[in-house]
Amino acid sequence: MKVLVTAKALDLDRTSEGICTTKFLYCLLHAGMDVVCLAPPALLAPDALQGHGQWLRQVKLIPVEPLLPSRVNPHPPPTPLTRPAKRMGVWLKNKTEALIARGTGFSAGNWAEVRLWRRALSAALASERPDIVFVRGAGLSFEPHLAMAGLGPTVPWIANYHDPFPISLYPAPYRRHFFVMSRMQERWNARIIRTADRVSFPSERLLRWMLSGNLAACRSKGVVIPHIAGEVPLAAQGTDGARVELDPARFLLIHAGTLLEPREPWGLMQAFRRFLAKDPAHAATAELLFLGGVSRRHKADPRWREMTNSQGIRVVEDRISYPHSLELLRGASVVVVLEADADESPFFPAKLTDYLLLRKPILALSPLNSVVTDTLGTAYPYRAIHSEAARIEGMVEGLWTSWRRGDLASAGVGGDWEKKLSMESVARNCKNLFAQCMARGGNS
Repeated sequence: MKVLVTAKALDLDRTSEGICTTKFLYCLLHAGMDVVCLAPPALLAPDALQGHGQWLRQVKLIPVEPLLPSRVNPHPPPTPLTRPAKRMGVWLKNKTEALIARGTGFSAGNWAEVRLWRRALSAALASERPDIVFVRGAGLSFEPHLAMAGLGPTVPWIANYHDPFPISLYPAPYRRHFFVMSRMQERWNARIIRTADRVSFPSERLLRWMLSGNLAACRSKGVVIPHIAGEVPLAAQGTDGARVELDPARFLLIHAGTLLEPREPWGLMQAFRRFLAKDPAHAATAELLFLGGVSRRHKADPRWREMTNSQGIRVVEDRISYPHSLELLRGASVVVVLEADADESPFFPAKLTDYLLLRKPILALSPLNSVVTDTLGTAYPYRAIHSEAARIEGMVEGLWTSWRRGDLASAGVGGDWEKKLSMESVARNCKNLFAQCMARGGNS
C-alpha cells in the first residue's frame, strides 16, 4: 500500500505538528506501508532533518517547488517610480490584498501557496500513483487541504484536522471572528470536509466539535487517528539548541510548551509560591521549571517579573532540541499540562503523548470537558483548572509527599491509554482505515 502524505511541518524542535507528522510517517513505515511525503523545500533541507534518524531515508521526500521565474525578461526595466507613486503603489497593493482576503477568506499569498500545492499534488499523483493521500496541515495553514479539495475526483484521500479550523470555530478564549472573512473560511472548511473521503481527528471530542451543526451529516466520515505515544529512532547527534541542567536530587515540576496568551500561569505560580513558603523543606527541595516561549502579554504583566524572580521558579525560553526536551522530562518528578479555562477544550496537547510515554505523574490544569480529562479519566486525582490556586497547591503538596516517601511512581497515569495511543495500535488502525477507503474508491 502506497500512501502520499502532505507535510507543512517536519521540524522536531520548533512545532508540535512537526513532531506529530514525524511520528506519523514513522508509524506508517512501522505498518509496512510505502510512504511518500510532499513538503516545502525548506523542510527537506539536510540541516532541517539532521535530528531525524536513518529511518527517514525509507520515506520518499518530494519538495513542493515554487514556480521558477523566466530567465529572459522580454520587457525593459521599468522607469523608477517617484516617492508619491511608490506610496500609491503600496496603498493599492494593501487594498487589493484586503479585498481578496475579505472576498475569498484567504490572502493572495495563501492562494498562491494553494496553487503550488495543487500543482505538486497533481504531479505526485501522476508519478507516484499512491493508493491513498493523507493531507496534514500545521497551525491554521490548511493550504494542502484547499489544494486537494480543488483537484476533483482522484484517489481516496483523508483530510486531517489537528485542531479546529478556521479560528472562528475555536473555543473561547482562543476564538477570533473576522466578519465576512470568517464566514468565507467556514465555507471553504465545509467544502474540504464534504469533498474528502474521510476526515480524521486526534480525538473523538474534536471530531464531535467539528462535525456538528451544518456538518453533522458528515459525521459518518469522521475517524479518530490520535497523536502517537511512541518512540521514534532519532539521530545520535541530535540538533543544536540550549542545554539545561537539572538537579536530580530536587522535586521538579516541568511545564514544556509555549505559554500562549490564553494559557494563564498565575494560579500555578501562586500555588507553587505558597507551597514553597509553607515549609522550609519545600523551599530547599522543590523547583518549578517552564520550558518554552512566553506570550508578550504574560511578560508585560507585573506578576510575571515578580513571580519569575522568586526562588524556586525558573523560565527557559531558549530553543531546546526535541531529544534534549525528552531528556529533561525524564528528569522531572511531575510534568504539567496547562490549558485555557473554557467550557470545553477540544485540543489534544501533543506534549501529553510524551508525558504518557515517560509514565510521569501529570499535573493536569485542564477543563473537565477536555481531551486531557478524557485521556486521564474523570477520576484522575491531579486535575484542576488553572485558576484554582488553592486546589493546585494541595495537589503539589500531595505529590511532593509521595516523592519524599519514594512512592511517586504510584501517582503516575495508568496504562489504558496504550490501547489507543501506542505506535502499534495507531499503525494497525491506520492500515485498516486505509484499506477501507481504498475498497470504497475515491471521492465516494
